[in-house]
Amino acid sequence: MGFGDRLKETKDPSQEEFDYENYKSEIHEERIRNAPKIVRDYYNGTGIKFTKGFFKVLVATKSNRIIFMVMLMCAAIVLIKANLSGTDNIKVINNYECELTSFSYDDVVFASVKVHPLAKYRKELEKKASKDAGSENAEPFEVFIEFTGETGDGRTVVFENTCSGQIYDKVVFFRTSTADCDIITVSCTVTIDSQKANLSVKVKQKLQ
Repeated sequence: MGFGDRLKETKDPSQEEFDYENYKSEIHEERIRNAPKIVRDYYNGTGIKFTKGFFKVLVATKSNRIIFMVMLMCAAIVLIKANLSGTDNIKVINNYECELTSFSYDDVVFASVKVHPLAKYRKELEKKASKDAGSENAEPFEVFIEFTGETGDGRTVVFENTCSGQIYDKVVFFRTSTADCDIITVSCTVTIDSQKANLSVKVKQKLQ
C-alpha cells in the first residue's frame, strides 16, 4: 500500500460548481422584498389589474364610463351641427326633395334644381299611378322656380329665365343660366303645389 492510499479525496470549496440560477433567484427575491409596495403587489397578483381591449377600458370604471358618455354626446353634437349646416341648398317641399347646385364657366353662371320624391312617397305615387292610370288622381304636380344671384358687393341679379314644369314619381332637373356679373351666391324660390321654400348655394368656379 502506498503512502496516502488511506487519505480521502477532498474538494477545494473554491472549486465547487457555482449555482448561477439559484444565485439569480435569491437576488431577485431580495430585490422584491426591498421594492416599493406597488411592485410587491404586482408580483403577488394583488396590484392594479389592467383591462385588455379598448372598449373594455372605456367602460371598466365608473369615471371611465362617464367620460365615454360625454365623448359620445360631443360626437353627436358635432354630427348634428355638420348635418344642419351647409344644407341651405337642400329642402323638402310637399314630400319632394329639392337640391340646388350652381357653377360658373366661361363668364356664365349655371344653376340647376334637382327635384325628386322622397323614397317612401315615391312608392305611394307608383302604386297610385298603377292603380289609377289615366285618372285625375294620377295627375302630376306643377313646379315653378325663380332664380336670383348675389354679387360680391351685395347686388342682386335676377335671372331672366324662370323654370316651370311637372313632377310626379321621377327625378326631374330644372336648369337655367345668366351672365356672370361677379355672382358668388345663387338663390331660388321653389313652388310645388302652392308650397314654397327658398334655397341658396355658393357658386363653384370651373377652370376654363
